Amino acid sequence: MLGLVDSDLLCYRVGFGSENDSLPRACQSLDGFIYDLMLFHLPDVFEWEFHLTGKKNFRDKIAITQPYKGNRAKQKKPKHLNGLRKHLVDKWQAIMHHKQEADDGLAIRQYELGDDSIIISVDKDLDMVTGWHYNFVKHERYYMTKEEGLHKFYTQLLTGDRVDNIKGVAGIGPVKAAKMLEGCKTALDKWLVCLEAHDSRDRAIEDGILLWMRSTEDEIWLPPDS
Repeated sequence: MLGLVDSDLLCYRVGFGSENDSLPRACQSLDGFIYDLMLFHLPDVFEWEFHLTGKKNFRDKIAITQPYKGNRAKQKKPKHLNGLRKHLVDKWQAIMHHKQEADDGLAIRQYELGDDSIIISVDKDLDMVTGWHYNFVKHERYYMTKEEGLHKFYTQLLTGDRVDNIKGVAGIGPVKAAKMLEGCKTALDKWLVCLEAHDSRDRAIEDGILLWMRSTEDEIWLPPDS
């Protein structure tokens, strides 16, 4: 089995925990975190890939309603963030994804490999991806079916994503979204509920493209009635 590591989150988590350390010490902490995963938490995973977000993101041009991740501009970043990223590339041969996010790279690889891979992250956005997942904070391993993943996606299409500055539909949270999607059996059924809730088709499609984790390279999400 191949472990697909969300290394953006890994660098932030270790970085914030190493603010008072030197860069070499921070890199040691990162290595220790990885070795713990390999030896104690996921011993049945024999190959590993580390994925990082590089320059630019196709979503920046898609986001018209409000800037994609625009709410993060003033957020503090770990002191050693760039150093930790470089360490992952130099020592662990991390893959840098340009024009898309590491999340897209993780999703694409999981769709390629199927049940022979496991996504290692804490990002709920990746739960829309079919297959094995491991939350490295809660130490929980779980499996998402295709139907469960689509339900996660269409739920987010209603609620939006505050972390990524994706608007969604005002006044709809997870509980209300669950009630709205209750009884929907197909992706088309779910889409039509989301479409009716949005103020325009263009807005609904914009949110969908921003939220969707790619299953193939250069994929742009299209609604099921296209």
